[in-house]
Amino acid sequence: MPVLRVFVAQFYNGIGAHGTRPYHWQICIETGYDRGLPVATAFYIRGSPAAGFVVSVTESLRYTTASLYRGAVYVGSIHQESYTKAAECIMSAELYQRECFDSQDWTEAALRKLYAQDFIRRLWSKERLKEELRGAEAAWERGDA
Repeated sequence: MPVLRVFVAQFYNGIGAHGTRPYHWQICIETGYDRGLPVATAFYIRGSPAAGFVVSVTESLRYTTASLYRGAVYVGSIHQESYTKAAECIMSAELYQRECFDSQDWTEAALRKLYAQDFIRRLWSKERLKEELRGAEAAWERGDA
């Protein structure tokens, strides 16, 4: 029974009025390889607290080669035949409309849903993800990732 690896990838998000913005997070389900590089379906949010957020999906993305990519953390695996239901689960994660909401909050909410519906086996907190992603960024900076 083939499995698909699930990652949370982080991307540099620029400088804002209050300094460096929090990194943008995406949930990436790897669906194959292209020239030795992972190809994934990426789930992420776009928008703002003022205008609202929407969930977006990009398929066949070589996410590790994006210029703003800063590392990723493996969060679990799903069975290939469960892909469609797992994608629906991610897409249905709640989009909070509050001032401090960002892609990291949404990613945590989506991972909680995946865990609650038995798609992944570990419950990930935002703080644990941040800790793991700091290590992933350090590996990326060294050229190890």
